[in-house]
Amino acid sequence: MPTNRTIVRLLVFGISAFSLGLLLTALSAANMLSDLSGQIGPFWGWLTRGESGSATLRNLGLLLLALIALPFAMWRTMVAYRQANIAERRLGTERYQTAVEMVGHDSLIVRLGGIDALHHLAKEDPARYHLPAMRLFCAFLRHTTTTVEAADKAVVATDSAQLGPRSDVAARPDVEAVLRAIGSRSRRERAIEEGVAFEFIISNADLRGVRVHEVFSVRYDVRTHNLIDRKPTKHANLSAIRFRYVDCSKANLSFVDMSDAEFWSPNLTGTNLEHSNLSRTSWEGGTLVQAQLSNVDLSNAHILETSLADANLSSAKLTDATLLEVDMSDADLSSTDVSGTRFSLIVHKGALFERDYAKSVGIDPIEYHVGVHGLIQAQLDQARADPMNPPQVEGIRDARTGEPIVWRGQST
Repeated sequence: MPTNRTIVRLLVFGISAFSLGLLLTALSAANMLSDLSGQIGPFWGWLTRGESGSATLRNLGLLLLALIALPFAMWRTMVAYRQANIAERRLGTERYQTAVEMVGHDSLIVRLGGIDALHHLAKEDPARYHLPAMRLFCAFLRHTTTTVEAADKAVVATDSAQLGPRSDVAARPDVEAVLRAIGSRSRRERAIEEGVAFEFIISNADLRGVRVHEVFSVRYDVRTHNLIDRKPTKHANLSAIRFRYVDCSKANLSFVDMSDAEFWSPNLTGTNLEHSNLSRTSWEGGTLVQAQLSNVDLSNAHILETSLADANLSSAKLTDATLLEVDMSDADLSSTDVSGTRFSLIVHKGALFERDYAKSVGIDPIEYHVGVHGLIQAQLDQARADPMNPPQVEGIRDARTGEPIVWRGQST
């Protein structure tokens, strides 16, 4: 990588060579003019008509000087641009360092200002600051508690008044601010993450009672410690994030895009997920007891060893989803789309085979099914499905009567 001094020397050498070449070209052109004076005499006469020889030479000299000065002007512009770029990068670095210090401050209002500053910096220059900001936000969530300093209770009260009443479990406003900053990721920023195979992991975070159903632009007055305004911008984007051992009980995550996310042992008891996009998500362990899942898109989801007991799945979309060892006790399946939903799989010699696959390869599977439990026929009768793509319920028995559950063909 050449240094700045080397670049300047190369530029000076190039400009000198260009000027010398320009001078030689002018002398050569003058020689050609003398040889071709007979052919261009009329044109030369028109050019010098009414002008003395000295005036003509002056004009040619000015033209030559302009041609020589042009590269110097371009060089000065390049140098000025480089200096401005260096100054801008230095300022960005200082802003980043200041924001990081503010995020780790003891005062809630200072942390909120730092989160907002870091968020805006990442938006202004995502190529440099998006990934560092996201890593810092994930680390922040891993080390949060639900404790709010006594001096900041006024800020929490103001925040609640602006954003609406909280549940009986109140999350810290700075935690919500971080989640909203993460949720405001654009397509360009998602492309940056995918370009470097960035693993977006939120683990061991206490997110109880958070409200991230919308992304807001929030401004605080640092001097008065008051919330200036709050403007909704769009629904939050938490897609392709790995949630590991997070506690989101009684949170409001409605209308959130969490497609392609992974959930390892989450606690979503009583969480509001209405109208959220959970397509292609994978679940292993955890609980969704009494969760509000109406109108949720769970198509192509893989749900393993998870409790959906007493969950509201009315009008949800479970198309082509797979549910294994899932507790469906008292879950509301009214108008739920279960087209192609696999409520059971067939086990053959320790491996899991779907019935269609087993038949296609000529295997006679052992008639042992794993799937949901706690399901009753009356629940499934409330659901609907495409007649050409019914749910797979072989081997599932009614939790109350013990009779085999069958699909009775309520079409979409």
